[in-house]
Amino acid sequence: MSILNGNISLDVTFPISMPFGAQMEEITCIPELSLTAAALDKQTLICGGQGVISLHNIGKNGNSKEISSLKIFGNARQIGVYNGFAYVSTRESGVSVCDLTNPQNPILAYQIDSLELATGIAVANGVLAITNRHMGCELYDVRDPYHPRRLNDFQCGEAQSVYLYENLAIVSHWMGREAAIFDISNPMDIQRISSFSVDGFADGVCVIKHDERLICLVGTGHHATRLKNRRKYKDFAFVTAEMIAEGYGGGHGVEIFDITNPSMPEWLSTLKTPPLFGGLDTWLVYSDGESCVFTDSMNGIFTISLDDITNPQFTGYYKLKPLAYQKVTSPSVQVQTASITGAASVNGFLCAASNDDGVHILKPNHHINGFLSPKATIDFDVEPTNSSAFYSSLGQIHNFVEYNGRVYCASGELGVEVIDLNGNLLYVNATSGICHDVCLHEGRLYTAEGDMGVACYDVTETLTEHSRITDIGCVRQIVEAGAGLVIQIGYIKISKLTAIDGKLVLSDGDAIASMLYHRHLSRTQAGSYTVAMPSSQGALILETNEGVQKVASLGIQSCSFADGACGYKDKLIALFRGKYLCLDDPKDISKPFNGNDIEGALLSGIPYVLGDTLVILNRCTGVIELLDISDEYNPKFIKRIKTSGYPEACSVINEEIYVAMGFGGILKI
Repeated sequence: MSILNGNISLDVTFPISMPFGAQMEEITCIPELSLTAAALDKQTLICGGQGVISLHNIGKNGNSKEISSLKIFGNARQIGVYNGFAYVSTRESGVSVCDLTNPQNPILAYQIDSLELATGIAVANGVLAITNRHMGCELYDVRDPYHPRRLNDFQCGEAQSVYLYENLAIVSHWMGREAAIFDISNPMDIQRISSFSVDGFADGVCVIKHDERLICLVGTGHHATRLKNRRKYKDFAFVTAEMIAEGYGGGHGVEIFDITNPSMPEWLSTLKTPPLFGGLDTWLVYSDGESCVFTDSMNGIFTISLDDITNPQFTGYYKLKPLAYQKVTSPSVQVQTASITGAASVNGFLCAASNDDGVHILKPNHHINGFLSPKATIDFDVEPTNSSAFYSSLGQIHNFVEYNGRVYCASGELGVEVIDLNGNLLYVNATSGICHDVCLHEGRLYTAEGDMGVACYDVTETLTEHSRITDIGCVRQIVEAGAGLVIQIGYIKISKLTAIDGKLVLSDGDAIASMLYHRHLSRTQAGSYTVAMPSSQGALILETNEGVQKVASLGIQSCSFADGACGYKDKLIALFRGKYLCLDDPKDISKPFNGNDIEGALLSGIPYVLGDTLVILNRCTGVIELLDISDEYNPKFIKRIKTSGYPEACSVINEEIYVAMGFGGILKI
């Protein structure tokens, strides 16, 4: 019998204490699916869900009572609160500015057209910071929340979350496993001060003052830094001891740094939660100045004492129930549970948001005050530098088309700006939603208006709305495809629209194309095929006669901003990892990719065909390249232009090439 085995000490047969403290008590659950939460005041909870935020009073006993709700565009991701207004990031739908000064009657005050997938939010003293994943961080002046004024943006890696502290913005670089510190005191001249590495994929950020030191807390997840190849074990059916030792799933926890001298951050301590891989990629950190709360997705929520910041201690945890259906993440380190993806401290209770089963009201094991809010000190009076653009806009120009001597611009929040061929503004046609794209089809103008769907306009001296289709999701791009139109909905779906005398009908059958980060439908067809470029599949060939059907794909994960594909006559041109390929049969993209180098060219960006010129736009780096493809198999490099803007579409007007530069207007090259 094992008890007679004298080689084993009896000491190891006795249990040790749970390292994460005691499980917190759940008081109740608000059965409202919510990806995030925030406190409006000491007693009012804001829940951010799918297309809605709701306000709840949390009583002294922990019971809740709904006060009101407000429909928003998109699904809430993070919430920042300042002066009675909530700023809600909603990924592809931008940022919803919500007036909650009268909690019984909330108002959607404004919808911000962010650079990309709006994710992280921080707001303080009239400054709003928005992280946009690959497109960096934007700053807005929201001293008048009904009329936000864009200030500037700055690159900071794959930005997931941001925190403001006086003149500093601290931004997490997700896959880079680091956080970076920026001086934003002059928003027109933002300076990177330093960066520091963390042991895991970086997400939530929080800054506190502790014993006169400035302390930065960073929430991390997925794999530890020592696991260099995150896909190394993607085909494994089991978790092995070697995987754990190598850091697989070992990146979860809280990193603590002293940033009193922001140019020389000093690591103080790391506190690890259980290894895990899977669930929503959300690991947020909050603090009341004396303790820390860490939401760790499928691991649950943890409270941490910061009495000794060099040796922090867990004080409690709460883990949600296992999922009835275990989501596929092979191999999984833990049994998969519902995810906790955000938290708020209201009336002494922890409110843990879950998009799986609601908002859990928890009684912490020690008193937790309300979470600290960001601070900000910047110079609002600095004026932007003069633009050398052909046309400058107060909006974000995503695309434009020329028709009958006028240029119609998809200008984001402004709607459609109409200019003449000399770059003079004629008029602005307001749209019902954020105008993400424009397209000409059979003499009419079609607009992709985000959550307000697609509109068709008759074009005369003015634009007159002819028809509209709504309730189909956030429409971000619209292109011609044969006898109809193809649209990108959100960042995963491609659908077909048929226009019969301008009346729009959505066809049956969609293509799921995971991670169309921005606008990755080619504006030129490859023969009869539509071309898309989702990051998860690479170049994707679509048949769109009846609905949308996938025909072939590269089948390899591709960079959303450096790789691309487009139609050229009946052929396919593809760029992949700095190589160029022209295929006579677009379906051959599924074969091994044997592209060529082009002397002088970087071949990094999304390709556009304008006659016999290939224009390559890299929206992330601002680089524009031109190639002569009159011999499509042996293209010749023409020139490269480095810009400070975000090139995202181009067209020919009067035999000259113009590029839509987002907030940089339209540039003639």
